[in-house]
Amino acid sequence: MSIDQKKINIFIPIEIKNRELLSKVLLSNFIIKNNKKKARCYIGSKTQIKKLISLKKSYGGVFIYKGGLSFNQIQEIKKKIEKFIILDEELGPAVDNLERSMSKRFWEGTEKYIDRLYLIGKYACEIGKKVYPKLSSRIIMSGWPRVDLWRPELNYIFDNSVKKLRNKYGNFILFSSDFTFNSINRINREEDVWRNSEWKVMSKNLSRITDNAKKVFSEYQDTIKLMRVLDENKD
Repeated sequence: MSIDQKKINIFIPIEIKNRELLSKVLLSNFIIKNNKKKARCYIGSKTQIKKLISLKKSYGGVFIYKGGLSFNQIQEIKKKIEKFIILDEELGPAVDNLERSMSKRFWEGTEKYIDRLYLIGKYACEIGKKVYPKLSSRIIMSGWPRVDLWRPELNYIFDNSVKKLRNKYGNFILFSSDFTFNSINRINREEDVWRNSEWKVMSKNLSRITDNAKKVFSEYQDTIKLMRVLDENKD
């Protein structure tokens, strides 16, 4: 694949297709329109985007990610990419402790590689400047691509999915959950990852993270019970 050198090349990796792809396509649309079509966006899995960057024969472009990377990964990217930008969509209003959550988003000492940090809303920006004083001048308040998808003019994106659900189930209520931990096995797998993580803040806080995971699992179980009660209510 050749990369057009006449355009600003922007590389946007995604982790989970169902959760991130549409918002990243919308973000790309905003970027291209605001740059009068002088930008070109590449969206793909983390593996394929990193491979594409590694095959670049020239220096330049922008890498937009949702969080920090280890020293080795970020240094490799910066060999080929001019700007490393973070748009952290996971630090939204639903996070109960932004300061604590932010402290786990970057490897300590990698701030010098981050050219710009976009955070959602004024409050998040204020917390960000407190947690990352070295990044203070590079923190920018932004919107939230995932929530921008809720704009009425974008409802057409989901029309087919809504019709399929209605045809199959009739009237329905759809809610978005983020329990993550829906079994003890799921918690155990994550514990193994955290325990052996090269990210020190994860292994240091293993007991607190485990306690939080168990609370989330308990909330998941309570929610399942509630949904069964609501399902039996025919009024």
